[in-house]
Amino acid sequence: MKNYMKILVAAAAVTLTFSACMDLEPLDPNKMQLTNENQDQIVNGLYNKLYVSFVQTGQNGGGGDADIITNDEGYSGFFRTLCVLNEFPTDAGWWTWRGDDGCSEMLMISWTASNGFVSKLYNRLNYGVTMANHFLDLTEGSNDAEMIHKRAEVRFIRAINYYHLLDMFGNVPFTATISTANPEQIDRASLYNWLVDEIEGGHSGKTYLNHKTGQALASYKVTGDADHGFLDDLYDHGQTTIYRVTKPAANMLLARLYLNAEIYKGEAEWAKAEEAASRVIEKYPTLHPVYAQIFMGDNDKAAADEMVFLAAVDGENIRSYAGSQYTIASCRNSKMNGVGTSDNNWGCWRSSPELIAKFGNFQGKTPAEIIALGSAYDEFDMPAIAGDDRAMFSATNINPADGTSNEKHFAGIVPANGDGFDSCWAICKWTNLYSTEFDATLHPLNDDHAAPQHDSKWVDADVPIMRAAEAYLTRAEARFRQNKAEALDDINVVRNRAHATPYTAADLNEDNILDEWLREFYHEGRRRIDLIRFGQFVGDKVTRTWEGRGGNVKSYDTPDAWNTTVVALDSHYTLYPIPETDVVANENVIQNEGY
Repeated sequence: MKNYMKILVAAAAVTLTFSACMDLEPLDPNKMQLTNENQDQIVNGLYNKLYVSFVQTGQNGGGGDADIITNDEGYSGFFRTLCVLNEFPTDAGWWTWRGDDGCSEMLMISWTASNGFVSKLYNRLNYGVTMANHFLDLTEGSNDAEMIHKRAEVRFIRAINYYHLLDMFGNVPFTATISTANPEQIDRASLYNWLVDEIEGGHSGKTYLNHKTGQALASYKVTGDADHGFLDDLYDHGQTTIYRVTKPAANMLLARLYLNAEIYKGEAEWAKAEEAASRVIEKYPTLHPVYAQIFMGDNDKAAADEMVFLAAVDGENIRSYAGSQYTIASCRNSKMNGVGTSDNNWGCWRSSPELIAKFGNFQGKTPAEIIALGSAYDEFDMPAIAGDDRAMFSATNINPADGTSNEKHFAGIVPANGDGFDSCWAICKWTNLYSTEFDATLHPLNDDHAAPQHDSKWVDADVPIMRAAEAYLTRAEARFRQNKAEALDDINVVRNRAHATPYTAADLNEDNILDEWLREFYHEGRRRIDLIRFGQFVGDKVTRTWEGRGGNVKSYDTPDAWNTTVVALDSHYTLYPIPETDVVANENVIQNEGY
């Protein structure tokens, strides 16, 4: 990994309020000596860089001087790589530029240890861990009250990077300090336990195992404030800016761990998942009432009451191709409705027929019936047709350039690289239009208002890394697993916000809960995690199929019936491989089974 990562820190001219320009200037610690005079500059730069690295990819906004060595910087960001690895191999959509490095393997679940997308995420997550370790080493022993808060925030950022390493790669190289030695490989269950202890409880007296040897990690030791969990040292909800980590985010991360505990350590923790989610819900007792506003250009203001942890994006100051620029531009071409940015012609990511079929009035219908019901509508009218506010898809719109009808198909897979964006309906969930540019029915205003966007190309929509609906669905599932009737109330909180038909007790089953996760969180980078937890990704329990799963698999051969043939895929695909470059470079690492 050392050969594929540049360790750069950024000196920031402002504190983390994002109300002013973040003047990020690269500093190379290999070319400058740490002194008493510049340590504060480096510490502040690391702190700010850790936050913007959820969406940015390099030292120059929009691209240039990439954080990690990569053949395509835009693909290398935290949020975008999560979307790729958690959504490309699922029923959440289809990437039409399948000739991109490793893309077809990702779409069809046939990747190897040399896959380029896999190494991009692996290196990105380890980059975040390394920066966090550097910050924590430099601030060790500080008694300053504000620095104690900042250390807790950085420990959270390190933890969420390690969480995704745990989820994606299982047994990974592990270190909690900066060291020149090759790190040991921690056992997956031990990393799970370390993360829980890191959030609450601390590490004193705890043992974590080396995956290769089965013995205690030889290089790990408890330092500084690691004797207690960072949850205690965070600001609570409402005590600081919306962009800083607070206690609900830590509890949401705990809830994620507990919800997937059976996958990560072989033992379910449903009661603990319910408890952690409940602590989040205590601070977010209601959901933001308008689903669409969560993904608009001014979502930091219009939907602040939904945001548990928000990554800042700003068209003037915080730019990249790996945040909401990706989620907006990848789903559009120039024939579609305006979206508040001139960067609207990627034509890359579209829906799958299986995704559309999960929503409201489309459920239980054949492809032909869905086409007859919805093919005449755009993203502003489709939610009413589907009976679900979250069904923000466009099948037909009026081309703003020439007034002609722009019609999309519902056929699914097209084998040729670069083809097929119009072969299924467009996903229009994210937009750079502001909430002030819509009328009460969520249709754009046709007036001469001044554009509120900060830039004509670069978008302003922030990226919700965690939001309140996740807590409600987590608690709903955890309660369902414990046979608690209250699960129905929680899932209906989410459905009622979307104006979807409320569930009855008879509707509460695994299939509907799994589908509710997709309806609520499609195009947000999590689908694979849920499919694995329900046994519907790979392995011998799978009963579902979708476009491209296991090869050139079509959603249907004739529009009167769905394809129901499930391609057998080995269970080793529940984990991604450790990139082969790291296995070769580090004698302490052994490859995941099956690779």
